[in-house]
Amino acid sequence: MRVEYLNPFISATAKVFEHSLGIKVEKKASSYLKPRGEAPAGLCAIVGMSGEARGTIVLRFSEGVGEKIPGGISKLASSISWLATTDLKSVGFNLEISVPVISHETFCLVVPADVPTIVVPFKSDLGDFFLEVSIKSPGPTS
Repeated sequence: MRVEYLNPFISATAKVFEHSLGIKVEKKASSYLKPRGEAPAGLCAIVGMSGEARGTIVLRFSEGVGEKIPGGISKLASSISWLATTDLKSVGFNLEISVPVISHETFCLVVPADVPTIVVPFKSDLGDFFLEVSIKSPGPTS
C-alpha cells in the first residue's frame, strides 16, 4: 500500500475528532499489519473506496466506546473518509467513497491476498479505537 493513501486518513481522523467532537486523539502505538482472518469485536463503520484505488476503511471502536460519540460513528467515519479523499483528490488522486455501513458484530472483511490491511491504533478521552486501511492501488506500487 502506498503511504500517500494512508497518511491522509490518519491526519483526517485527528482533525475530525478535534473539530467535530472537541476531542484530541493520538496514535496509541505504531501502526501494524493486520493478521489475515483477525476479526475483533466492537462497533465498526466500514467505508468502501473506488476509483484510482480500491479498498475499505474501517473505524473500529472497543466495546462501549462508539456508543459515546454524539451523532454516531457513521457520521464520524463519513467525515473522516470525505476529508481524506478530498485531500487525496487535491494532489491528483481520483477516488470516491461509499456511504458507511455499521456493524455491531464480530466481522472479517475479505480482501485479496496481495492487499495489506494497516491498523492504526488511537487513544482518546472516550477510549481506544482503531483505523483500519486496506487499499489496492494500480501498478507495481500496491
